[in-house]
Amino acid sequence: GPGGHTWPGPRQVLVVTALCYAFICMVACALLQEYLRRFKRLQTSRSGLDATFEKSYHYHFVHTDGEDLRTRWETVRPRIDALLRAVSPGELPVIETWESARIEEILEQDMFFLRQLAKLLRPPEPKLPG
Repeated sequence: GPGGHTWPGPRQVLVVTALCYAFICMVACALLQEYLRRFKRLQTSRSGLDATFEKSYHYHFVHTDGEDLRTRWETVRPRIDALLRAVSPGELPVIETWESARIEEILEQDMFFLRQLAKLLRPPEPKLPG
């Protein structure tokens, strides 16, 4: 070219482009892996599990006595925590939408009925002399 400058040939441009693309892909993969690692850590942390529980069952805390749910959560949280630490989220089975809807139905209808039945069957509390 004029002035002694030569432009690289099409082969050199292709090689440089391919190397830049590979580098960008490697950086993107590394960033995605770090993001997923942090997301898993947040989800499996005590505060992350508690926040997910509160968000999932907020209706029950507003419209019913949520203390029973909180007590049950305190019982199962260590097991869920251990499960999430033992396996990666991709290894867990997918819960179908209809299964989730059935669980919600049970929580909303059947559990309410069972609580009412338990109140009826509970023996009366002894009256304190007074």
